[in-house]
Parts: sequence; structure tokens; C-alpha cells
Amino acid sequence: MMLTSCYEISASTDETLLAVVGEHLTVIDALARRKLLSAQPLPHPSHADFSPDATRIAVKSTSGRIVVISRHTGEQLLNCRNEAEGEGTAAMYSACGEFLVDASWSGELRVRNAQNGNVLNVLAFDNESIQAVCPTLDRRTWFVVHQPKVRSPTESLGPQYVTRHQWPFESAADELPLRVAYLESSAAAVSTTGDTIAFAGRSRLAKYSTSTGELLASVPLQDCAKLRWSSDGNTLVAVLRDSINVVQSASLDTIRTVNQEYAADGLLSSRHGYFFAGGWSSGHFADDA
Repeated sequence: MMLTSCYEISASTDETLLAVVGEHLTVIDALARRKLLSAQPLPHPSHADFSPDATRIAVKSTSGRIVVISRHTGEQLLNCRNEAEGEGTAAMYSACGEFLVDASWSGELRVRNAQNGNVLNVLAFDNESIQAVCPTLDRRTWFVVHQPKVRSPTESLGPQYVTRHQWPFESAADELPLRVAYLESSAAAVSTTGDTIAFAGRSRLAKYSTSTGELLASVPLQDCAKLRWSSDGNTLVAVLRDSINVVQSASLDTIRTVNQEYAADGLLSSRHGYFFAGGWSSGHFADDA
């Protein structure tokens, strides 16, 4: 199976379905290797996330607008009309499926009602950009990666820091005892249980304890743009410039490399054993690569 473009991949909770964001949004039965739906829910889609029951998909565009569509028909079920907020991170469902969480590069994190789009809670971080929002597998704990902004021509860009929030974002957050240089943190991923957070960037891949901030391991890795932890916690997928690497999470050793021109995303299913590789020019299953 080959798609003409793949900017981002999202899997259903049981990893039997894929939502592939490219020029269109394509829903794939990952086990049968067949397309179930091709839709264009809004111009320039950039992120997607399945509801826990896999009946709906939240889609966000490069303008920041969030819509929710039916996974079966592609029908638009909700239009948040929120372009003024800007793009930022993906809109992700809560574990119960009743809420959507997303953040903007202007430093605001929002919790919305997933049925009507009403904003129920806003966490504002002044003079910051939110670079990533990373939930644990059960989506009960959420990690937010903050980048302080430069406020004067003579000020240098400071390191990123991370806060830990317990659902539903109503109690005070914990700030993790770690700082990561901007050039080394263009990608972030949290382990399934939330005990470890990994960062990658221009020249290395590193992982830290979320309780102590201790550097647990670090290896050279060039120009990583995206990280994704597998659902069994044993591997990380690292998206590089023209390849996608599967990395052992314990040692950070690369155990597999899939060549992919203009690589954009990769997803390894630990439950079903498939690997889907995506780039700006193609998306395909790469089990035999």
C-alpha cells in the first residue's frame, strides 16, 4: 500500500486503524492493509487523533483550526473555528473521549468540550511557546514542554523546561528538575508510564528521569525532527532527514533503519508488528525494509 504523502500518523488505541495526514486525511485498516476513508476535512491538515472508541477523529490544520469528523463517513461533526489561536500542538482526546487538549506556540494550553468545542480551561504561560504536549499511554498524566521567548535583541534563547500535569489540569503542575538546550530538543516523547522523557535535536538523542531530572542515556543522532514511543515501551521511533530509525529505549541503540526520502513520521505497532513510514512524497508499510 502506498500513499502520495504522509506528514503525520496517528493510531487508534488498539493500533488496528491509522489516520494518515497528507494532502488528504486517509484512514487505513492496518491489519488488512486497505484504505477505509479518504477525506479533506479542512485545508492543510497537520495533526490528527482518534477518539478512544475510534468513531471520531480530531484534525488540526496549519492555521490552527480544529475539526472533528466521523471516522466512518468523513462527515464534519464539529468545527471549532479557532484559527486565531494559531497552530501549535495536535488536538488530543482525553482518556474518556469527552475533551480535547491542545496548545499554541503563543503559550496557551486549552481543554475543550469534544462535542461542542467550548473552551473549559486555559493555562496561559506568558512569554513562552509550548513546543510539545506529551501524554502518558493512559492519558492521565500530561507533560508540557515550554520554550521561553527572547524578549530583547541582546538576550539569548534560554533552555526548555517541562511541567507535569495530572488530568484534568485543575491542580498545580510539577516542574521537572531538568533543562534542555533548544538545539537538542526539537523533538520530545514521554514513555508509556511517564517515568522517562526523551529529547532529540541537531546532534543527539537523550533520555532523562522525570522524577530526578537525571540524564539516563545519550547517543549521537543527527537532525531528529520527531520522536515516538512504542506502546509497549521497548522502542522509540526517531524521524531523521531521510530515514526513520527504530531505537531500543533502554540503551538508545538503533536496531533498524528505514530509508525514507523527506521523512516526516513513522509508527511501529508493538501489538501487531507492522511499521508505517511516512514522508512528504510517500507513505507506506515497511515491514520488510
